Amino acid sequence: MSWKDALEQQIVKLRAKFDAFNQSLADKALPDDRKGRVGRLSLEQKASKAGHGKPKLKAVNTSPKARK
Repeated sequence: MSWKDALEQQIVKLRAKFDAFNQSLADKALPDDRKGRVGRLSLEQKASKAGHGKPKLKAVNTSPKARK
């Protein structure tokens, strides 16, 4: 293993530790009664960014003639 690979592994581990620490701080800072609302809002924002806004309804012909 080269020193470059070892350094990259250490960076990945360090980022994971920082992410866990940041999540811990966020959990402590947010009151329990707001966690559900914040989580739902976050999911809604992610869905809208991904293009999953309100679904467009599509008419489907269910007549027997259309099935054949």
